[in-house]
Amino acid sequence: MTHFFKMISGQALEAKGARIALLGGGGKTSLLRRLGREYAQVFDRVLLSSLTLSSRDHGSKTQLLPDLGEEGLIPYFAQQNPVTVMSRAFDARKLEGVNEEVLAELAAQADICVFECDGARNLPLKVHNDRDPAVPPYATHLIILVGADAVDQTLSGGRIHRPEHFAEWWGVDPEVPLDAEFIAEVVTTRRGYLSKAPEGLQPAYLVNKADSYPEQAARLSEAILARGIGPVFVGSVEKGRCERVEV
Repeated sequence: MTHFFKMISGQALEAKGARIALLGGGGKTSLLRRLGREYAQVFDRVLLSSLTLSSRDHGSKTQLLPDLGEEGLIPYFAQQNPVTVMSRAFDARKLEGVNEEVLAELAAQADICVFECDGARNLPLKVHNDRDPAVPPYATHLIILVGADAVDQTLSGGRIHRPEHFAEWWGVDPEVPLDAEFIAEVVTTRRGYLSKAPEGLQPAYLVNKADSYPEQAARLSEAILARGIGPVFVGSVEKGRCERVEV
């Protein structure tokens, strides 16, 4: 079993009470589910959720807030682990996430809580807007994901979320490829991804899809590491591989 959280946090897996926020693009939902499976082998009460819209997981049953009784999550943990909780059905493909106050109440009933903070429509890089939730102050860990397939892409190529807003916010030409150094700036600065993170919460970075884009993953992980914001990992959530990038 590969313990992604243990490698990323640098802490003992046995430490209860972690509230792990996932931010960015390029594999958040896959990482959420993998962490859920891994933790369920160690803890009896693993909670998965989201602060924003998320696709329906047809591989496991999702509990909706209106269906929870007075006992909360406790009866559900006895039947399944991890337990995924969302607010309500948004449409045939999406579920609406919970708000941060409700998530705090739910997390208090769990040993470990892993949750998504934003959506990226399965794309490796994005620009945030005011509607994207911020990472709540009670988060104990922040994992920022970025897909290696964003490197050398143009905004006009269909691989960047909200390309028009991205071009305006960052002042880039839609036809100019985004290099690793620029993407590193996007994910490590307060103008970029860290605008959604609480002050004082050090992020860990995961450059995903290194199995399919090894050269791009190497360049991007080194560029992020050079900025000295937090530990950087490179790997493949799908393949279950994650390695720390060293200086």
